[in-house]
Amino acid sequence: MTTMTMGKPLRAAMGETITDLGKTDDRLVVLDGDTAVSTRVDIFQQQFPERFYQPGIAEMNTLRIA
Repeated sequence: MTTMTMGKPLRAAMGETITDLGKTDDRLVVLDGDTAVSTRVDIFQQQFPERFYQPGIAEMNTLRIA
């Protein structure tokens, strides 16, 4: 599992951690509100495209999907 170190941006740690968790639990999916690059969940998207959903900037649709 990824550990946070001083100076690492939180968004980078989040993207790396979610990707690490995705390697150990295939039930994990990511729903993204068109923020994948800024939140660094694009790392997860590259490794697990079949478990990454991009409903866009539509929060109510994302909530319904969840």
